[in-house]
Amino acid sequence: MAAAAVIGLASTVGYSATSTKATSPAPMPVKESSTIQTLAGSPIVPALVTTSYSVSSKLVTVGAGFQPMDSAKTLTCPKGKGVCRIEADQAAQVTGGAGGSNRWAICTQVDGVFMDRPSCPFLGLVNPSYFQSAAFSQQQSAVSEGDHTLRTFIYTDTGAQLGNFSIQYHIYQ
Repeated sequence: MAAAAVIGLASTVGYSATSTKATSPAPMPVKESSTIQTLAGSPIVPALVTTSYSVSSKLVTVGAGFQPMDSAKTLTCPKGKGVCRIEADQAAQVTGGAGGSNRWAICTQVDGVFMDRPSCPFLGLVNPSYFQSAAFSQQQSAVSEGDHTLRTFIYTDTGAQLGNFSIQYHIYQ
């Protein structure tokens, strides 16, 4: 999870560089400095507002399609400071299921709509003989001030057994 946060942060942090004398072609422009920008354009580093966890070590049989992994959680984007970014760091183990083409995915909803930064990818095929695990992070930017309902789902084509899972929900402003 921390690696995903570092990768996400590294992809948004600017750089500074110096140029050396170039012959041909002309050198690229040098960016002297930058700051992390929110979607609202404020030159601030987003601060963590709150974190909530969902964790389970039970083995649960889930049906085909989208099935809830945890109970809905309400998190609040504080008023008076502008929009927030919500991040969901999800990890799960699956096994079982019928058929050789049983894909699976983990997807989180904010206020009943699946997060799209990025969309939920398939994490592989469920192996009926042993557990496999995967982790995935999603973000939703420009979330309005106020309360928001978060819930994570597992998707399978034909059903499976959901083992250990851990979900961390973060709100940044």
